[in-house]
Amino acid sequence: MKRSRQRQARGAHFLAEGPIILWVMLFFIFVPLLDFGAVFFRSTFLYMAVHNAARNAAKSRSFLNDLSGELSATNMANSTVSSVIGMWSGVSVSSVLTQIVVTDINTDVVSYLDNPLPPTAPADDSKNTYQIQVTVTGTVAPLFIFNMPWFVSGGVPGLTKVMNVTMSDRQYCENPQGLIL
Repeated sequence: MKRSRQRQARGAHFLAEGPIILWVMLFFIFVPLLDFGAVFFRSTFLYMAVHNAARNAAKSRSFLNDLSGELSATNMANSTVSSVIGMWSGVSVSSVLTQIVVTDINTDVVSYLDNPLPPTAPADDSKNTYQIQVTVTGTVAPLFIFNMPWFVSGGVPGLTKVMNVTMSDRQYCENPQGLIL
């Protein structure tokens, strides 16, 4: 009989600690991992917005001015980013920057232009490649924001506060002659 009591005592001891261990694992491991997973997915949604904006802007006929009812590259990028971000919660955008990236074919010198190409120097495909780059700065929120007082030094982005994110994407310009407008 003594043996059966010892076995019961070992099993009963484990059963008493089991719920505490499960709660600690759930609260301190699983929930923060779920939070980081939500931040990852929301960052992917932000990148999807940037990629679609760059692709649509590269198809535009002009860079800055709308032409005959078609949006310019800058307006197309802004419109695409806001329409894609509007589909998801927890993602916000603070700025959208659309630039022309000119790369010299011979020297590989890269220059970034915020304004259209000068009319005196139109696009020359034999000397340069032309790309449209869209850069978006925004925030991605976790699923749950934990208020943990032991993170005194500003917190952990993606766990105790929103995460600031900057993403950019480039696409080759389909109509380089329109970059002067």
